[in-house]
Amino acid sequence: MENLKNDLNEKIRVINAEKIKLKAEYYELSKLLSIASKKSQLAYKKYLIKEKEYELSRASYLDVIDEYNKYLSLEIENKRAKNTLNSFIYKLKIKG
Repeated sequence: MENLKNDLNEKIRVINAEKIKLKAEYYELSKLLSIASKKSQLAYKKYLIKEKEYELSRASYLDVIDEYNKYLSLEIENKRAKNTLNSFIYKLKIKG
């Protein structure tokens, strides 16, 4: 009887540790998505500024294209972070 209680307590500890680990991973992925989203928004605004500078002849067209490429790469990073978070949630739903 005592062994069963010990086994049960051990399994409860393992399950609780797993829950804590999964929550930490979820919050980390959420944080990464938030950061990627904000970086993408910032890059888009920088691109718009460069575009206006080009219209005022203060920047070259290549500068505008460079800013746009930076924005696109950050937008791709944002999509990857979102996909990673969504796949994690999907795995939890399938597992749980």
